[in-house]
Amino acid sequence: IIFALGLAALVVSIYWFYSGEIVMRNGDDHGSGEVTGVIERGSAMFYPLTTAWILVGLTMCSASLVALGTSHPTSVKVSGYSALGILVVGLATAITAMSIGT
Repeated sequence: IIFALGLAALVVSIYWFYSGEIVMRNGDDHGSGEVTGVIERGSAMFYPLTTAWILVGLTMCSASLVALGTSHPTSVKVSGYSALGILVVGLATAITAMSIGT
């Protein structure tokens, strides 16, 4: 599960990086709903957030594979902490997008 979440975070963050914007919507379906916030390439927080998402995704993928291969307690802890990291980065992204607005 941690590998799949890390891979999803990595793919989405690379998409955001190349599209030049992070769009937060208030809706159930992808692409519908009102836009609650946009972080564009010109914003001071765009590159730090996309970099954080890329690093968290890479950490989740690599740590979960190492934990699976070795079952060493330290690698299992790092894998779990990286899952906590995605919550922190997600919250920071949502707060930033909503504070910037549209």
